[in-house]
Amino acid sequence: MLKSGEASYFKDFGTGDNRWGDFTATVVDPVDDTSMWTIQEYAGENNMWDTWWGSITPGTSVATPTPAASATPTAVATPTPKPTATPTPTPVPTSTPTPSPLVIGAKATLPNAHTTVLYDASLRITGGVAPYTIDLVAGHLPRGFSIDQTSGAITGVPAAVGTWYPTIRVTDSGSNRTRKKFSLTVVKVTAAYCERTMICEVPRGAMVINTSQGD
Repeated sequence: MLKSGEASYFKDFGTGDNRWGDFTATVVDPVDDTSMWTIQEYAGENNMWDTWWGSITPGTSVATPTPAASATPTAVATPTPKPTATPTPTPVPTSTPTPSPLVIGAKATLPNAHTTVLYDASLRITGGVAPYTIDLVAGHLPRGFSIDQTSGAITGVPAAVGTWYPTIRVTDSGSNRTRKKFSLTVVKVTAAYCERTMICEVPRGAMVINTSQGD
Protein backbone atom coordinates (compact mmCIF):
# COMPACT_ATOMS: atom_id res chain seq x y z
CA MET A 1 0.00 0.00 0.00
CA LEU A 2 1.38 3.37 -1.00
CA LYS A 3 -0.88 5.50 1.23
CA SER A 4 -4.04 4.65 3.18
CA GLY A 5 -6.99 7.01 3.27
CA GLU A 6 -7.53 9.28 6.27
CA ALA A 7 -11.30 9.78 6.02
CA SER A 8 -14.34 8.92 3.92
CA TYR A 9 -14.80 10.79 0.66
CA PHE A 10 -17.88 11.45 -1.46
CA LYS A 11 -18.28 14.18 -4.05
CA ASP A 12 -20.51 13.79 -7.09
CA PHE A 13 -21.01 17.45 -8.10
CA GLY A 14 -24.66 16.68 -8.75
CA THR A 15 -24.07 13.68 -11.09
CA GLY A 16 -24.78 10.89 -8.60
CA ASP A 17 -21.36 9.29 -9.25
CA ASN A 18 -18.46 9.71 -6.80
CA ARG A 19 -15.59 11.53 -8.56
CA TRP A 20 -12.30 9.72 -8.14
CA GLY A 21 -9.08 9.04 -10.04
CA ASP A 22 -8.68 12.43 -11.74
CA PHE A 23 -5.05 12.55 -10.60
CA THR A 24 -3.38 9.15 -11.12
CA ALA A 25 -0.27 8.16 -13.11
CA THR A 26 2.47 5.48 -13.08
CA VAL A 27 5.64 5.87 -15.20
CA VAL A 28 9.05 4.13 -15.56
CA ASP A 29 12.02 5.85 -13.97
CA PRO A 30 13.95 7.42 -16.86
CA VAL A 31 17.26 6.63 -15.17
CA ASP A 32 16.51 3.15 -13.88
CA ASP A 33 14.16 1.19 -16.15
CA THR A 34 13.59 -1.37 -13.36
CA SER A 35 11.91 1.17 -11.10
CA MET A 36 8.61 3.00 -11.45
CA TRP A 37 7.15 6.19 -10.08
CA THR A 38 3.44 6.40 -9.24
CA ILE A 39 1.23 9.34 -8.29
CA GLN A 40 -2.15 8.49 -6.70
CA GLU A 41 -5.00 10.21 -4.88
CA TYR A 42 -6.03 9.41 -1.33
CA ALA A 43 -8.96 10.54 0.80
CA GLY A 44 -8.01 13.30 3.22
CA GLU A 45 -9.91 14.92 6.08
CA ASN A 46 -13.04 17.12 5.78
CA ASN A 47 -14.12 15.41 2.52
CA MET A 48 -10.96 16.61 0.68
CA TRP A 49 -8.59 14.61 -1.51
CA ASP A 50 -4.78 14.72 -1.64
CA THR A 51 -2.08 13.18 -3.85
CA TRP A 52 0.81 10.97 -2.83
CA TRP A 53 3.72 9.82 -4.99
CA GLY A 54 6.45 7.26 -4.49
CA SER A 55 8.98 4.97 -6.20
CA ILE A 56 8.46 1.23 -6.63
CA THR A 57 11.30 -1.21 -7.50
CA PRO A 58 10.22 -4.78 -8.27
CA GLY A 59 11.76 -7.38 -5.92
CA THR A 60 12.55 -4.81 -3.23
CA SER A 61 10.62 -3.20 -0.47
CA VAL A 62 8.60 -0.15 -1.30
CA ALA A 63 10.57 3.04 -0.95
CA THR A 64 9.40 5.59 1.52
CA PRO A 65 7.03 7.73 -0.47
CA THR A 66 7.43 11.45 -0.62
CA PRO A 67 4.24 13.40 -0.08
CA ALA A 68 3.21 15.70 -2.85
CA ALA A 69 1.37 18.95 -2.50
CA SER A 70 -2.32 18.34 -2.57
CA ALA A 71 -4.54 20.06 -5.06
CA THR A 72 -7.09 22.41 -3.60
CA PRO A 73 -10.53 21.49 -4.94
CA THR A 74 -12.68 24.21 -6.39
CA ALA A 75 -15.59 25.06 -4.12
CA VAL A 76 -18.96 24.34 -5.64
CA ALA A 77 -21.58 26.99 -4.96
CA THR A 78 -24.65 25.71 -3.15
CA PRO A 79 -27.74 26.71 -5.12
CA THR A 80 -30.04 29.07 -3.27
CA PRO A 81 -33.59 27.68 -3.14
CA LYS A 82 -36.15 29.89 -4.79
CA PRO A 83 -39.06 30.86 -2.55
CA THR A 84 -42.37 29.38 -3.59
CA ALA A 85 -45.23 31.80 -3.55
CA THR A 86 -48.08 30.69 -1.29
CA PRO A 87 -51.43 31.42 -2.94
CA THR A 88 -53.75 33.58 -0.88
CA PRO A 89 -57.20 31.98 -0.66
CA THR A 90 -59.99 34.14 -1.97
CA PRO A 91 -62.61 34.65 0.74
CA VAL A 92 -66.04 33.37 -0.20
CA PRO A 93 -68.71 35.93 0.62
CA THR A 94 -71.33 34.70 3.05
CA SER A 95 -74.83 35.58 2.00
CA THR A 96 -77.04 37.16 4.64
CA PRO A 97 -80.59 35.80 4.46
CA THR A 98 -83.20 38.44 3.74
CA PRO A 99 -85.91 38.45 6.42
CA SER A 100 -89.51 38.09 5.35
CA PRO A 101 -91.65 41.26 5.37
CA LEU A 102 -92.87 42.54 8.71
CA VAL A 103 -96.57 41.78 9.03
CA ILE A 104 -99.33 42.36 11.61
CA GLY A 105 -101.49 39.32 10.95
CA ALA A 106 -104.45 39.96 13.25
CA LYS A 107 -107.74 40.82 11.55
CA ALA A 108 -108.67 44.49 11.44
CA THR A 109 -111.80 43.71 13.47
CA LEU A 110 -110.57 42.26 16.73
CA PRO A 111 -112.63 39.75 18.76
CA ASN A 112 -115.15 41.37 21.08
CA ALA A 113 -114.16 42.01 24.67
CA HIS A 114 -116.55 41.51 27.60
CA THR A 115 -116.80 43.71 30.64
CA THR A 116 -115.09 42.39 33.77
CA VAL A 117 -113.52 39.51 31.79
CA LEU A 118 -109.78 39.34 31.09
CA TYR A 119 -109.14 40.03 27.41
CA ASP A 120 -106.12 38.71 25.49
CA ALA A 121 -105.93 39.07 21.69
CA SER A 122 -102.68 38.41 19.82
CA LEU A 123 -101.61 40.83 17.07
CA ARG A 124 -99.91 37.88 15.30
CA ILE A 125 -96.73 39.72 14.38
CA THR A 126 -94.47 37.84 11.94
CA GLY A 127 -91.46 38.53 9.72
CA GLY A 128 -88.87 41.23 10.11
CA VAL A 129 -86.11 40.95 12.67
CA ALA A 130 -87.14 40.35 16.29
CA PRO A 131 -87.42 41.75 18.87
CA TYR A 132 -90.24 44.15 18.09
CA THR A 133 -91.39 47.46 19.54
CA ILE A 134 -95.16 47.95 19.54
CA ASP A 135 -96.69 51.43 19.81
CA LEU A 136 -100.17 52.91 19.79
CA VAL A 137 -99.80 55.77 17.29
CA ALA A 138 -103.43 56.82 16.78
CA GLY A 139 -106.80 56.32 18.42
CA HIS A 140 -107.25 54.70 21.83
CA LEU A 141 -107.56 51.36 23.56
CA PRO A 142 -110.36 50.70 26.03
CA ARG A 143 -109.61 51.90 29.54
CA GLY A 144 -107.63 49.26 31.43
CA PHE A 145 -106.10 47.81 28.22
CA SER A 146 -102.43 47.76 27.27
CA ILE A 147 -100.09 46.16 24.71
CA ASP A 148 -97.82 43.36 25.96
CA GLN A 149 -94.42 44.03 24.29
CA THR A 150 -93.22 40.48 24.95
CA SER A 151 -96.16 38.46 23.65
CA GLY A 152 -97.41 41.04 21.15
CA ALA A 153 -100.98 40.97 22.46
CA ILE A 154 -103.64 43.43 23.58
CA THR A 155 -104.65 42.58 27.14
CA GLY A 156 -106.77 44.02 29.91
CA VAL A 157 -110.08 43.90 31.76
CA PRO A 158 -112.59 46.36 30.27
CA ALA A 159 -114.99 48.24 32.50
CA ALA A 160 -117.15 50.06 29.96
CA VAL A 161 -118.88 49.07 26.74
CA GLY A 162 -118.14 50.78 23.43
CA THR A 163 -116.03 50.58 20.28
CA TRP A 164 -112.48 51.87 19.95
CA TYR A 165 -110.31 52.35 16.84
CA PRO A 166 -106.61 52.07 17.74
CA THR A 167 -103.82 52.26 15.12
CA ILE A 168 -100.87 50.13 16.14
CA ARG A 169 -97.35 50.36 14.72
CA VAL A 170 -94.71 47.64 14.94
CA THR A 171 -90.98 48.37 14.50
CA ASP A 172 -88.43 45.55 14.30
CA SER A 173 -84.76 45.66 15.30
CA GLY A 174 -83.84 46.39 11.66
CA SER A 175 -85.86 49.65 11.78
CA ASN A 176 -88.55 48.19 9.49
CA ARG A 177 -92.06 49.44 10.31
CA THR A 178 -95.65 48.54 9.61
CA ARG A 179 -98.95 49.75 11.05
CA LYS A 180 -102.59 48.68 11.07
CA LYS A 181 -105.87 50.23 12.18
CA PHE A 182 -108.18 48.07 14.28
CA SER A 183 -111.67 48.22 15.70
CA LEU A 184 -112.27 46.76 19.16
CA THR A 185 -115.73 46.48 20.66
CA VAL A 186 -116.47 45.88 24.33
CA VAL A 187 -119.87 44.40 25.12
CA LYS A 188 -121.52 43.76 28.43
CA VAL A 189 -120.87 40.32 29.81
CA THR A 190 -123.91 38.05 29.83
CA ALA A 191 -124.90 34.98 31.75
CA ALA A 192 -124.94 32.98 28.51
CA TYR A 193 -121.35 33.97 27.75
CA CYS A 194 -120.14 33.02 31.22
CA GLU A 195 -122.05 29.75 31.13
CA ARG A 196 -120.63 28.83 27.74
CA THR A 197 -117.02 29.85 28.27
CA MET A 198 -116.74 29.18 32.02
CA ILE A 199 -114.21 32.00 32.27
CA CYS A 200 -116.37 34.33 34.29
CA GLU A 201 -119.07 34.27 36.93
CA VAL A 202 -122.69 34.58 35.95
CA PRO A 203 -123.76 38.11 36.85
CA ARG A 204 -125.78 38.14 40.04
CA GLY A 205 -129.51 38.01 39.40
CA ALA A 206 -129.11 36.91 35.77
CA MET A 207 -131.02 33.94 34.41
CA VAL A 208 -129.50 31.66 31.80
CA ILE A 209 -132.30 30.75 29.41
CA ASN A 210 -130.45 29.34 26.40
CA THR A 211 -126.70 28.84 26.55
CA SER A 212 -126.48 28.19 22.82
CA GLN A 213 -127.53 31.73 21.95
CA GLY A 214 -124.96 34.31 21.08
CA ASP A 215 -124.14 37.06 23.46
